[in-house]
This record gives sequence, C-alpha cells and structure tokens, in this order.
Amino acid sequence: MIEHQRQRIVEILLRLSSLLMTGNPNSTWGRKLESLAGKDTLCSEDLRLQVKGLFGGMGSLNDIVLFHSDGTVDRNGSAEFDMLRSQLYELVRSSA
Repeated sequence: MIEHQRQRIVEILLRLSSLLMTGNPNSTWGRKLESLAGKDTLCSEDLRLQVKGLFGGMGSLNDIVLFHSDGTVDRNGSAEFDMLRSQLYELVRSSA
C-alpha cells in the first residue's frame, strides 16, 4: 500500500467516525473507526486487513444507516457515509 493510500484510508475512517458520532457521541462504530485510524504503529498491510475485515458479516460496516435524533433517516449523512464506505472498500480491496 502506498503512503498516500494509507493517508486516504485514515482520512475516510475519521470522517466516517465523525458522521457516526455527530448524532451519538457514544457510537461504538464511531469509536472503533476513530481508534483504528489512530493506530500509527500498524503496518500498512495490517491496517488494510483490519479495515477490510469491517465489511464482512452481519452487523458489519455495510449495515450502517444514519438516523436523526427524531428517528428519521439522515439521507444526506447516509449518502455521504455510503460514498465514503465504498471508497474505503475500494482502497483496501485494491491495495493488496
């Protein structure tokens, strides 16, 4: 993985975390993504594999939809989240 790809992965993880924690500062997923983005000691391949693992199975990153505090779907936030999630997957999928 090239350094600029790693930097982009970290940027996306932080933005996804921010979107998740905007409506819920205690978001488990938000904290998990933020923590992963902050792991500077991980080699690039370990980061790639850990991020790629977030996409599999039930309750994965693929299942997340953002909601407003009144329970309605946050369409704009969810659209941005979906776009970033797709970019993230492409980065970790193609960085082998």
